[in-house]
Amino acid sequence: MSDYTPASEKCDASSMDWASLVVTFITVNITWWLIDIPKIWKFGFGAYINAISWQCLRISLPSVAAVYAYYHHKETHEMAKIYYHGFHPDPEQQRLPMTRMQVARALAVDSLIVAATCMTIYKACTLTIDSSGNSTVSGWNSSLWVYPSLPVAIIGFWMLAASQFRIRNPWILFSVGFIAIALACVTFSLVLYYVSPLRHGNMWVASLILYIYLALPWSLILPSLGLELLLLAMSVMVRAGGVAAGALSSEAYFPFCQLRNGAFGGVYLALGILAALFAIYGRFKWDRVQYVPRWRARPTGQQQTMNATTGTSYDPVQLEAQDGGQKNGANEQVDGYGRTWNSPQTNVVWH
Repeated sequence: MSDYTPASEKCDASSMDWASLVVTFITVNITWWLIDIPKIWKFGFGAYINAISWQCLRISLPSVAAVYAYYHHKETHEMAKIYYHGFHPDPEQQRLPMTRMQVARALAVDSLIVAATCMTIYKACTLTIDSSGNSTVSGWNSSLWVYPSLPVAIIGFWMLAASQFRIRNPWILFSVGFIAIALACVTFSLVLYYVSPLRHGNMWVASLILYIYLALPWSLILPSLGLELLLLAMSVMVRAGGVAAGALSSEAYFPFCQLRNGAFGGVYLALGILAALFAIYGRFKWDRVQYVPRWRARPTGQQQTMNATTGTSYDPVQLEAQDGGQKNGANEQVDGYGRTWNSPQTNVVWH
């Protein structure tokens, strides 16, 4: 507490700091509702609500969106398209690959996230302790500010690569995605823990645990309303808590004196909460699959006999439908342990 400096004396924001804040604000609180506005005129306001609900699900629970994209894709190029855009109101458009413009836009948005992360980490490592205010509060504040949407970008890059190289193996898809997120978070956390003057109180370790926890599809593994709400509350804290706390608390490091007020902090936090509410809507709207753990998915003797007859094989990574097995524009049925097969009936269009 002896190093505390009044808020009025912590106005040391550089051009890079402002750039980092602006990019963070855009990627966290602007893109999810801005990009899909043209859909209001093309498909109606309902389609726009569905689109932003998907975007909020993707930025709040990216691993869940990735699992949905894997489960619902029919061709490998559809995985990245579903991850970034959800389910298109036009079924013909849904089956088309991402255009070059769509790929460029996805890369640009996610590259902004990575750029904001790097700029914020640089600031956290070069910060002087006499300008940081309360080190514990500032450590918590800046640890959540550093990479609020980084897992979203990493999963997005991986989905684009998997779609491009036609990777379908679920073990490879899920394990490589998780390893990439874990390595990035561990790398940044270790750098900050050993270099940043705000490392006191092990706040970087706490933020690392939060990010990895949110990077796992827990709501599919252990589905329950309480867990869904807890995860989304954590998402609000991770994505909006850092900047909001800096703007609202006089003890947290926040070099932007012009924005240190209840108006900016309240709006920033309110947008984060609104995104979480849309994510709740999206989570239950597209609640069509759940992960079947390996120990629950093993076939019985009768099912093994059926597999031998039909020529199907046991897959330890299985997803079972929760709405009768309809997926990918085809009417499919689900057997007792999560396997699906096509039924030659009328097509079903996903919206």
